[in-house]
Amino acid sequence: MDEDKADVIETLKAGLRLAIGSQDDDSFNETAIQNRIAELQSVMMDLVELSSKSSAGADYFDAKFEEIAAEIKGLQGQFGEHQGQVMLAENKQARIQELLYMMEHTDLSLKEYREDVVKL
Repeated sequence: MDEDKADVIETLKAGLRLAIGSQDDDSFNETAIQNRIAELQSVMMDLVELSSKSSAGADYFDAKFEEIAAEIKGLQGQFGEHQGQVMLAENKQARIQELLYMMEHTDLSLKEYREDVVKL
């Protein structure tokens, strides 16, 4: 690969890194979310057991069940959304790597139209 092409590709790589930024998101803790869901499910099971043995009003337990179920649903939604974002970022990264590889291994000094180069 000649020096000018190498410079162009390095400039493109730097520009892509800057444009897409860091893909690492340390603010989302999958383990903490999964642990909290497991904890809430355990609390729910304890409440089911307690409600079956208690003579207390069903309204109290129903309200608690709804509260816990809503939190679990919210956490599962956050987890699913995060997983989708991770997959999207991985797909983008793979596509960028594919484009860079093609650029590095394609003769870009064209004298005629080439479909494979235009698709880059």
